[in-house]
Amino acid sequence: GIDADSGRYTEFGIPATILAHYLRENGIVPEKCDLNSILFLLTPAESEEKLARLVAMLAQFERHIEDDTPLADVLPTVFQKYPVRYRDYTLRELCQEMHNLYVSFDVKDLQKAMFRKESLPHVAMNPQDANSAFIRGDVELVRISEAGGRIAAEGALPYPPGVLCVVPGEIWGGAAQRYFLALEEGINLLPGFSPELQGVYSETDADGIQRLYGYVLK
Repeated sequence: GIDADSGRYTEFGIPATILAHYLRENGIVPEKCDLNSILFLLTPAESEEKLARLVAMLAQFERHIEDDTPLADVLPTVFQKYPVRYRDYTLRELCQEMHNLYVSFDVKDLQKAMFRKESLPHVAMNPQDANSAFIRGDVELVRISEAGGRIAAEGALPYPPGVLCVVPGEIWGGAAQRYFLALEEGINLLPGFSPELQGVYSETDADGIQRLYGYVLK
């Protein structure tokens, strides 16, 4: 999904989370995956049979992409859980839709920006003081979309990338806030592929839309 030379998004991409779901369906658990990368840990104890099976499953996934196999045949667990949402979907169609979502939010650049010095959240107070306020209950739960300018009471960690993007005492806003809003869009658009979140909470509104919330100081 990303051109290795230019660093730009390509027209079509295969999100790593879809490949990870496929491998888990077939008894192979990756160590971790980001939006466009996946990691396997190989030890000296791994047998040639296990390595051969991994290679075979990767090749089989590639054939499913080329053949545009129905999603029900490739990811039956996700399909059975959300049959209406993914009715008549193919694997390639799902990959394209998720890839387009990443492109629309320019997620790869948001991930970079979140950890650049010039775009790190502003520190308003000591993390310990913010945590003490959280323990005392001097906080309120607000939608992430409305958290801009508010002081975080909890650290916010999305996986991927699996690193704290906002630390207690920092001010919500900028790339970190936009990244979580991109995740919120994906949670609603593509059920079954929700990221793991810590310090940020998903709640369903009366209209059935999932919104992300976080605790901020009063």
